[in-house]
Amino acid sequence: MLHIIAWVGVYAVLLLGLGLATRSWRDKTWFKAAFLPATLIALAIQAAASYLCLGGPLRFAPLRNGCRLVTVENRRVPCLAGALYLFVSHIFLYFTFVIGAHTLETAKLIDAHLLELPNLYPMDMLEGRLEVNMAGYLEGLGEFSDAIAAQPIWYGVFIYLFAPVFIQMRLRGREVLWATILILMLGFIVYLIDWMEMGFPMLSRGWWASFFYFPSWWAMFSFYVTTVAVACILFTALRNVGKISRLFSDSPSPKKKSKPKPKSRKREPAHA
Repeated sequence: MLHIIAWVGVYAVLLLGLGLATRSWRDKTWFKAAFLPATLIALAIQAAASYLCLGGPLRFAPLRNGCRLVTVENRRVPCLAGALYLFVSHIFLYFTFVIGAHTLETAKLIDAHLLELPNLYPMDMLEGRLEVNMAGYLEGLGEFSDAIAAQPIWYGVFIYLFAPVFIQMRLRGREVLWATILILMLGFIVYLIDWMEMGFPMLSRGWWASFFYFPSWWAMFSFYVTTVAVACILFTALRNVGKISRLFSDSPSPKKKSKPKPKSRKREPAHA
C-alpha cells in the first residue's frame, strides 16, 4: 500500500503543476464556456463534496468571470474540514473518471487497461536507493500510443472531458499541508503494522481491488495518473505557446524621431 501512497503524492505534484500552468485561465468565462461539460462535472463534484464536508451556504459561479465554481459564503473553513474536502472531492473525481472510462471501454472506443505504473517504495527512498522498473510502463505507453492512433477522436473527447476537470479541482496550500500530514500518519501506521507482521488483509492489493469497479484497478489508476500527466503537458505547452506569440506580437517597433520644438523667445520687458 505504501507505493500507492507514493503515487498519490506524484498525482498531487502533477495537479499543482497543472494549476500553475492554467491559473490565469481557469476562472475566466471563456475557459469555462469552452470546456462547459467539464465545468459542469467539476461543479457537481465540488458541490457534493462541499455539502458533505463543509456544509452550506454555498455560492455557485459556473460562468462568472474571475470566480471559482463553488465557494463557501461567510465562513472560514477549518483545516481538517478542508483536508477532508480535498480527499472526498478527489475520490468523487476518481470514480467519475472510472465510470466515464468504463462507458467508452464497454463501447470499444478506448482501452483503459494498457498502462501499469512502476512501484515506488518510500522506505527504499529513505534508505538512499530507488529502484523503478520503467520497462513495463514504457511498453504500455507504446501500446497506448498505438491505441490513440487507432481511435484519436474518442481519446481526444475523453481528454476534453476530464483534463479541465483536473484543472478546476485546484489544490490550496493549507488543505494540501493537512492532507499531507494525514497521509504521512496513515503511511506510518501502515508501515508499523507491516513491520509487526500482523498480516492485515487491508494491506494487500487484492483487498483494495475488491472495492473498485474494475478487476484490474491498478491499470485504471495508472490510466488516471497518466491522463493528469498528459493534461499537464498539453496545457503547459499551450501556455508557453501563448507566451511566445505575445513575445513576438509585442516586439517594439522602431520609434519615429520627433522634430525638436522651436524654442519660444522670451519677451524682454520694455524700459521706460
